[in-house]
Amino acid sequence: MTTRLFRLAVSMMAAVCCLANVTSFDVNADDRAAVAQVWDDVSGDDNRLPVMLTAANGGFSPSPVWNPSLQGLEGISELIDYVPYIGGSNFPTRQQSAGSSLSKSTSSSGSGLDGLPSFRGIKGIKNLPGGVGTLLMANPHVGASWYPEQSTDQNGTTLSMEREYFQGAVPIYHRGPSTYVLTAETEVTTIRTNAILPTTNQPFPSQLFNIAIGMNYFHQFEGGNVGGFVFDVGSASDKPFESGRDILASGTGFLLIPQDEDGSWFLGVNASTNSQVLYGLPIPGGGYFYHPSEDFQAIVGFPFSVFSWKPSRDWQLQYVYAFLTTMHARAVYQPTDKWQIYSGFEWTNENWNRSGRVNEEDHFFYYEKKLATGFLWWFKPHVGLEVSGGWAFDRYFTEVNGFKLVGENTVHIGSGPYVTAQIDLRF
Repeated sequence: MTTRLFRLAVSMMAAVCCLANVTSFDVNADDRAAVAQVWDDVSGDDNRLPVMLTAANGGFSPSPVWNPSLQGLEGISELIDYVPYIGGSNFPTRQQSAGSSLSKSTSSSGSGLDGLPSFRGIKGIKNLPGGVGTLLMANPHVGASWYPEQSTDQNGTTLSMEREYFQGAVPIYHRGPSTYVLTAETEVTTIRTNAILPTTNQPFPSQLFNIAIGMNYFHQFEGGNVGGFVFDVGSASDKPFESGRDILASGTGFLLIPQDEDGSWFLGVNASTNSQVLYGLPIPGGGYFYHPSEDFQAIVGFPFSVFSWKPSRDWQLQYVYAFLTTMHARAVYQPTDKWQIYSGFEWTNENWNRSGRVNEEDHFFYYEKKLATGFLWWFKPHVGLEVSGGWAFDRYFTEVNGFKLVGENTVHIGSGPYVTAQIDLRF
């Protein structure tokens, strides 16, 4: 089963790449040469043309046209402005010089993605719920994690764990101010343990699956507001799609309202049958998006907050929090567009509907905290290798119903190392 799902993930990734090419804008060879020449004139021989200006670029774009009459950085920005940040880069854009990461366009011809926060460098964080996960849509990536054997709180028992996963988002249709984005996710967690579920005396699940596919819709209104709706459906269980009670769905609606050059209000509502708390109930939220420059951006609000600050050209500080126990804090050193190193702290959780649960409303959670260090290398213009590892602690599985972090059938796992390897794509 694991092998079949992993092959499915690779096939889905190939499909995502094909879709991206179908929706990409047409930048001919002469245009690319002109962009390359302008970049070379401005940046010198030591700086390569940004990868985002290559032929495969543009899945998120409303078909911009290169204007050769514009010179220097203004000419480059005319093309770059239509492309959202994916991956890492240090080159300037018109929004940066204007002091905002929000598109200033109020035309109804702008893409529904143009006005969304870019949050350079943060895109691609996994396991982010609701609206924050929508804003930080990830490039297609496939990878695996390994947690070696550690003792549990049941005498004489141990537990080891491996994960294989695929996740991605790609625009599939654009018309005027509206854009549709397809998302897909597949994750298989394999558990090897002689521990049991202590309350019900049942065997511990040997595999846990999380499979989902979704559609996102974004629209840029005449006055500059950006609205959207996100919906996905799937199954998270040890026996996915076995019965109707294991089918999961979630939806998020939001509206971004620019106030001035530096700030915007963010309003939204989210409901999910697989959320951490308040299963299936609408959870309203909102916040203020402050973006004086691309070097400093922040959303302060509920149920999530995001912070990104570049104190210097090569360094970036990142912070993401999502209610109730999702946290990501990282310091990133990235001297070039081709590689970066980072170190930080993560607090994450996942949950499934175990097929053998006694209570229909029970959710089977896994919680962990990690100290992580990693390296990301773009060895090809559109393909990157990320290797990370560190120390995982405060780890446990628990079955709960309602607003609590520890419930029945709880198994605590000893602290220990872990390692992750991942392939990323960018367009």
